[in-house]
Amino acid sequence: MTAIVLHAEEEFDPGLPRSTLARMLGDVSAAGFDALSLGLLHVGRDEGKFDESWVIAGELRYNDTLLFSDGRYVGPPDWPDTLARAAGTQSLRIALVFGGAGHQDFRAIRLLHARHGAAFVDSGLRRNLIALRDAMPWLDSIELCCEDTYDHDSFVAFASLLADLGFDLALRPSMFREFWVTAFAALHARHPGRVRRCHLQCHAKGSGNVPGDWATAFESAAPGFDASGFIIAAEWAENMPQEIRESMRGHAREARLGGGAIWSLERIIANGAEPARYADAIRAGLLDDERRSLSHTEA
Repeated sequence: MTAIVLHAEEEFDPGLPRSTLARMLGDVSAAGFDALSLGLLHVGRDEGKFDESWVIAGELRYNDTLLFSDGRYVGPPDWPDTLARAAGTQSLRIALVFGGAGHQDFRAIRLLHARHGAAFVDSGLRRNLIALRDAMPWLDSIELCCEDTYDHDSFVAFASLLADLGFDLALRPSMFREFWVTAFAALHARHPGRVRRCHLQCHAKGSGNVPGDWATAFESAAPGFDASGFIIAAEWAENMPQEIRESMRGHAREARLGGGAIWSLERIIANGAEPARYADAIRAGLLDDERRSLSHTEA
């Protein structure tokens, strides 16, 4: 299935009225997106001074809203149910993005890994992730956006913990291909099939990324792995829809893409554009290359 993915952050703040959230989720689906990546999920109650006391409880928040503490959901009561309804009635696949640029979540993970061991045994983080699983069993995946501490052992241990708890995973790399490919190989060996896709950033710091090169690297690192449909090429809304279409057409020539993504809803709104134009551009770019391939085959 080709994925047309929208990234969004503060627009789906848990503190918004339920009716507003429901309307916005309906708008995303009506615009032609079939997947929504919501960010950002963080470790710690706030972004205060970084030390062990800041992260030891393993609390989880969505942007500035605390969601999970002491193994319980403590966020706004309607938020999980509102998202669940959209996932069910509108077939909108919803992921939570963990980490993100400018944050120190994987530094926190490294600290907790050192304290609690590879499985994060008896940690508050593990209890809060179990609470996340129980509160949002319909989540499509947890998307890992590491842009701070590229520590292989703690990253793989954290991702393995998520897999052990039943979460499917997605990677969201921008740079340092060797780190991501090596981590994927380790995860694929331990949890085959759990890492379902790679949302490859092809903008900003990832503007030099070629999806085909990444697909080849993943296949080489994990013998027997077929990268067909694994990579979602992600562009940004700094570009206009026609530019997105051209980019997607080019990316599709380089790899057997599983779809395309746009970052982010905030930028689309700031540009005064319609989200549907970006969903249409992604889909059209992918179809352009599909039609080109078919015409060549028929010729």
